[in-house]
Amino acid sequence: MTSHTTPPNRHAKRNSPDVNSLHESPATAPQAREGSERRSLAPSHKQALARGRSEAAIVNRYLLALGTTKRRGRPISKERMTTRVDAAHQQLAASTGLAKLLAAQELRDLEHALSEIRQRDPANLRSLEAAFVRVAARFSVRRGISYGAWREVGVPAAILQRAKIRRGTSQTRSAE
Repeated sequence: MTSHTTPPNRHAKRNSPDVNSLHESPATAPQAREGSERRSLAPSHKQALARGRSEAAIVNRYLLALGTTKRRGRPISKERMTTRVDAAHQQLAASTGLAKLLAAQELRDLEHALSEIRQRDPANLRSLEAAFVRVAARFSVRRGISYGAWREVGVPAAILQRAKIRRGTSQTRSAE
């Protein structure tokens, strides 16, 4: 009888480690490492992460408010829309079957329109603007955002000037 040997895999790299040798040796396994207790982040690091998340949320809310499109046609007051939402609630409570389904959809549509009206409210935009001005410079430096990028997404030049983000200066990332 002849012994049959399998030919070497043509596609395997030479000197590549064996599959079994890819597993960690007992000396480097996580349970065997010295000082393997889980370390928590330093309080200053946690504060920096929280500040970064907060600043990103402020920037995002402001940019979303800038990006809301203005409705065409006759403007609807917030009071009128609130009245229509209340009427839709009553219609939903009194309806059955298909009429209830249609009333539920109308109520959702009206509530969405009311939230858009609130978002476009000039007082709301002013408060978002003020918060944006407070954090924009730090955010720009940390994330490497230039003046031109802010302008490209619609942030007015006057707001960038108030935020102390200057034209022609590229914001460079700093090691905080």
